[in-house]
Amino acid sequence: MAYFSEDELIDSIRHIFIAEDDTGVCEATLLSPVKRQKPGGLPLNFRIDTASLSFDGADDSLDWLSSSPEIRADGPSRMRTYTMKQMELMQKAKKKSELRSIPWKTPPAELLRAVPPPFDQLPIVKPTTYESVTSQLVAESPLLIENPFLEYAKFEAARTDRMPSQSFLIFYPMSDEPSPIRVLVRSTARVADLIGLCCFKYAYVGRQPPLK
Repeated sequence: MAYFSEDELIDSIRHIFIAEDDTGVCEATLLSPVKRQKPGGLPLNFRIDTASLSFDGADDSLDWLSSSPEIRADGPSRMRTYTMKQMELMQKAKKKSELRSIPWKTPPAELLRAVPPPFDQLPIVKPTTYESVTSQLVAESPLLIENPFLEYAKFEAARTDRMPSQSFLIFYPMSDEPSPIRVLVRSTARVADLIGLCCFKYAYVGRQPPLK
């Protein structure tokens, strides 16, 4: 069964307080653990002149050493604590110097009127709409209204039109004239729209026989 003397327990409690305390207060106030002789080791007072001391025995010398407090200078510990406090104060002062608070003040109305706008106001220009030549002729000539394929005239593309278009050379076998007719159609038109536009061009140039 393990046995601990009262002095050993006190030294152990002191050591725990000093080790767990980060402020250094326990280290400065509590006494340091008393040094004890290890089993089989040299005595603690082997360097002391035994002639100047009178002991009754080895046990008495150990009891005297255990009961006498050790005088320890706490200068380095206090110096370290003071240095840490100074470093913290310097860091706080540096952070405060980096922060700047600028109060916001609303400028007067006269100053706001004097400041020109960042962008110039330009008039909104509507996009130009392009009409095919056939659509223009239909609008100008009332005689073209009799064309039964007039609804397909909107798919004809003008040569000056910026929209993509395709050109076809159409032959009409039933026509009285063998020459083909060139048809310029928009790329968005379908096959049925192209056929209707070809019929419109056939009736527009006056080919015979008429289409039904």
